[in-house]
Amino acid sequence: MQKIYGAKSSFTGLNEKDNAITATPNREYIGPGFRLYRKPISSQWDMDIEGVWRTGTRRSTSLTSDTTDLDVDAQMLFSAIGYTFDTPWQPRLALEYYYASGDEDPNDDKYDQYERLFGSRRTDLNNTSIHGPLTPANLSAPGARIQVKPNSRWDARLAYSAAFLASSTDNWVIAKQRDITGQSGDFIGHTLDGRARYWLIPESLRLDVGASVFLKGAFAKTSPNASNEDETFFGYSSFIFSF
Repeated sequence: MQKIYGAKSSFTGLNEKDNAITATPNREYIGPGFRLYRKPISSQWDMDIEGVWRTGTRRSTSLTSDTTDLDVDAQMLFSAIGYTFDTPWQPRLALEYYYASGDEDPNDDKYDQYERLFGSRRTDLNNTSIHGPLTPANLSAPGARIQVKPNSRWDARLAYSAAFLASSTDNWVIAKQRDITGQSGDFIGHTLDGRARYWLIPESLRLDVGASVFLKGAFAKTSPNASNEDETFFGYSSFIFSF
C-alpha cells in the first residue's frame, strides 16, 4: 500500500573557506529542519509543511579584507493545503505560502537572510531555471495553484504568487535590488506561471511547454537601482528524453 502521509527530519551543513582561486564569505552553517505531508488523493485534503532553521557565522562579503564574522539566525517555511476533486481531470486546488527570512539591519553584527544553498532554481516558485524572479531568500509569498491530470500522458498547472520582501531593508536577491532605508516598500510584484507536459512516447519522450508573467510591484519599480520595465513575459518549450 502506498504511504500517503509522513514526517521527516533533516540536517544540513556548510563549511567553506577561501582558497587560492576562490574567495568566499566563509560561511559556516548548520540547519535542522522538518517536513510533514499528506499526499494528494482524490476527494481528500492534502498538506505539506516544511521548515528549516539555520544558524552559524559568515562574513558580509567575499573580500579577503573582510574578517568580521556575523552571527547567522535565518528561517525558511513552506506550507500548502490542497484538495483534489473526484472528476475526470482530477483538478487539485491549493493555497501556498513561502517564507524565507531577510536581514533586518544591514549595520548590525547579524546576518538574518535565509539563502538558497542547494537544489535547482526550477522549483514551485519558478517555471524554469532561466527565468525566475523569486527564490527562497528574503521572501514572503502567499499564492495559489491549480493542477489537472486528465490521463497518464499529460498534466498541467497554473500557479500565482503575490511576492513581498520579508525585510524591506534587505535585497530582492534575484534582481540584486536593495533600499537600505526601507522607503521603497516591500511589494515585489505578481507572478503567474503556467506549464503543460505531454508524453509523446510514454516514459521516454516528453514535451514540456510553459509561460510566465511577472508584474512589478512598488519596490521593484522604485528601489534605487530599479529598471524601467514594468513587466516580464517569458515562454519556453522543450523535449525531455528519459533513458
